[in-house]
Amino acid sequence: MRNGQVLKDRYRLTARIAAGGMGEVWRADDLVLHRSVAIKVLHAALASDPAFRRRFLQEARTLAALNAPGLIDLYDVCEERGEDGAPLSYLVMELIDGRTLAEVLAASGPMAPEAVMSVMAQAATALHAAHGAGIIHRDLKPANILVDAAGRVTVIDFGIARTRGHAALTSAGTVVGTVEYASPEQLRNEPLTPASDVYSLGVVGYECLTAVPPFHGESAASVMAAQLGSPPPPLPEGVPPAVAGVVSRALAKQPGERFGDAAEFAAACRAAEAAPHRSTRVMSVGHGHVPPPPTSVIEYAEPEPEPERSVAELLRRRTMLAVAATLGVVLLVAATVTVVWLGGRGDTGPTDDAGPSPSPSSPSPSPSPTGPDDPSTSTIENAHSGQCIGVEYFLMFRSSVLTDCESGDRFEFLPGTTEGVYQIALESEDGVCLNWRYGDEDVSAGDCGLDTAWRLTWVETRAGTDVWRIQSVNNSNYCLAIGEASPQGQDCTEDANQQWLTDAAAATP
Repeated sequence: MRNGQVLKDRYRLTARIAAGGMGEVWRADDLVLHRSVAIKVLHAALASDPAFRRRFLQEARTLAALNAPGLIDLYDVCEERGEDGAPLSYLVMELIDGRTLAEVLAASGPMAPEAVMSVMAQAATALHAAHGAGIIHRDLKPANILVDAAGRVTVIDFGIARTRGHAALTSAGTVVGTVEYASPEQLRNEPLTPASDVYSLGVVGYECLTAVPPFHGESAASVMAAQLGSPPPPLPEGVPPAVAGVVSRALAKQPGERFGDAAEFAAACRAAEAAPHRSTRVMSVGHGHVPPPPTSVIEYAEPEPEPERSVAELLRRRTMLAVAATLGVVLLVAATVTVVWLGGRGDTGPTDDAGPSPSPSSPSPSPSPTGPDDPSTSTIENAHSGQCIGVEYFLMFRSSVLTDCESGDRFEFLPGTTEGVYQIALESEDGVCLNWRYGDEDVSAGDCGLDTAWRLTWVETRAGTDVWRIQSVNNSNYCLAIGEASPQGQDCTEDANQQWLTDAAAATP
């Protein structure tokens, strides 16, 4: 792809926005309608794969079904031959210039209550459209809500969205979502309704008011326990009663005690936005019935009138809260998107006996007697090719790729309950793990879970790096190896293409 190239005699590429192993994202001019669009071009090697193209088309159809205000519009899906004669598959999409709520909060801290209600109302309206199409988002969080310079809100990343009534693609005993924002029923792995998204959006609203989610901690288990059984901490005194009532009702533990649907949630947010904003101490949500937002306003001394502000101005305005000084700069170590629900289940983590035993003809790495206690958070570099593993985002799904190490992602190695077993999680994004299942060729990047664990066998430490063999726990005959464009699961050997380098851990042999 090159600057100035015209696709389909219509879309002229003007600037490359991003590039990676899955393809490229370009800003382009629509020469017919005279507007700017985003062009997402699939890598030629992937465009030649029929299975990947089918998945690409299915994801595009899902996105197209969500055509509504507050949701990204898909304009076209195209296939043609490129200038080099190779297959060329691409999407033409709405181009949105904006920041995520996560970026807004990181830059400016807690938002003004009326701004929060405006953002929540817009997001809830978009969700209502998705719910009307039978689709539940399941991963609402500040990183998945965009706000542009005019204050318009767009809900993005329906990558783990599910059509109601369709079976989950996750294993029994796992749930999908980000635990700080997942509803109690989602954590219990129960069938989800739109009420689950209402709860998650309520968590987002709470975080917008305080700069931290109501339930957070050092471990996913502690966050889950709080989500399931504890009321959220009280909101700051500066939050008006009407705003607090909306957030409290959305955070009810029982789905039936929340708003009837996302449209009702949006209407309540707009009513609270319009209500006089007076300070009061806000009570937390208890275990019983949560009342709806108050319909009458307690009389207080009238404050001096303020000029009307746009949502964009409100987003830039720092709310002067009494607790703001103690919050400081908060760095959240986000929990895994897919976590194990431990309540009453026998499976508490990856075990050695998952999958078939190795056959005599398929050698498995032999454990080394000494080595680092845990691998370091690091890039993962192949000892043979010098390429590193990366995760690329394209449309609504992610894929693992092989790339130069300057572009490679960093990964965390999350220990399982069995020694030497880890989930290999993307450091920069919540709950995205490298996973491989028997019958697949390429290693994918998706939801973390019990069936995505790997056994790491330390080989040696050299020149500031630890050398590992990485073996599937699902099927111990298969190891992480390099493929043509992405890492693969291949029969375990002693070859260098199945050796992987990480930064040397603090504990050296």
